[in-house]
Amino acid sequence: MTLHVYSHHPPHDDIIIAGNREALQHLQEAIGEALSSLSSTSGLDTYCNDGEGYTIHIVATELINELPLSYIDEDYGDPWIINKPPFSLIER
Repeated sequence: MTLHVYSHHPPHDDIIIAGNREALQHLQEAIGEALSSLSSTSGLDTYCNDGEGYTIHIVATELINELPLSYIDEDYGDPWIINKPPFSLIER
């Protein structure tokens, strides 16, 4: 199961989620699981094609406007710090 998530650097950049069929089906299931109740989370353990594993956390929240921007370019958004939203929304 292989899934790649390409984030946006500055505003208006595209985000790409690319994966094989199995990975995309698991992502769809994880999204459905998160949507099953408000303020619910789910996770999907997956891999890049180099074998490195990571977890995609799907969070259903009504507090979306309180989260920092998700740009990874420091000129446009806050650098993400562990235990700061959105990381505070998931269990570690």
